[in-house]
Amino acid sequence: MKNCARRCVSSYLDEREFTPALISGATGQAAGVSASEAMDEPISPKLADAFFEAVRGYVRWGFIRPEPSVTDHQGELIPISAVCRRVDKFTDPLPDEVFDALYFLARQKHLKEKLDAERTYATGAQLLLKLIEDRKAEWAKRNTAPLSD
Repeated sequence: MKNCARRCVSSYLDEREFTPALISGATGQAAGVSASEAMDEPISPKLADAFFEAVRGYVRWGFIRPEPSVTDHQGELIPISAVCRRVDKFTDPLPDEVFDALYFLARQKHLKEKLDAERTYATGAQLLLKLIEDRKAEWAKRNTAPLSD
């Protein structure tokens, strides 16, 4: 069931043409982002695209493989967690397709509630970073568990 859900989300994301919202100014302050840290300018379309690619990369991330990398807004190949850190100060609203994918991926109720309350790139990036860290921790735990005879 889990793999089917991952394939369905991956297929859905592949079929979507992503158009970042070009909204000027912030729409509200995301949790964990102070007013002085929030970006006054809107997220660039290239950085917004890189974040959507990071979400896609997370969905496709196979078991025990290294963290996926994507091309960022400057043409560099960077880990998806680095994309999250570059996006986590933008309070522009998430496009529906990015929100829907993140909402589907969030398994913990409090993460879904936070994303629903604050539909921003900052909140989306924090959520995706949490998912990445949780997956890495789970895999590290599995790799260090003693083998049973």
